[in-house]
Amino acid sequence: MFSGVPTIIVYLEEFFEVQPIYKTLISSLKDAGIMHTTEISAANHIAQIFDDPMEWWNAKDVKLARSHFNDLCITTDDDPIKSWVNFFKQLPDLQSPSVTHSNKEKL
Repeated sequence: MFSGVPTIIVYLEEFFEVQPIYKTLISSLKDAGIMHTTEISAANHIAQIFDDPMEWWNAKDVKLARSHFNDLCITTDDDPIKSWVNFFKQLPDLQSPSVTHSNKEKL
């Protein structure tokens, strides 16, 4: 959604546990027609907006839901490469003693 491309999410609720912090977000995404809990609902919505998806995507309630999503779920940085380098530097060494360059072929 950050890219500005119209997006439809099919979210099968029975497969995911929702943290309380996201309940309001999910509600606003559903109300805006971005998130659907069945493929039928998503298909019907797509059929409804098919002629001009950008009109829907730029509607006030949809823009508010997108903004809510971006505020809660998207991290932007002035120097994303430096942020990724720092992230990877903080990861523990994941190489197991049983998996070395010399015996990887055995796996």
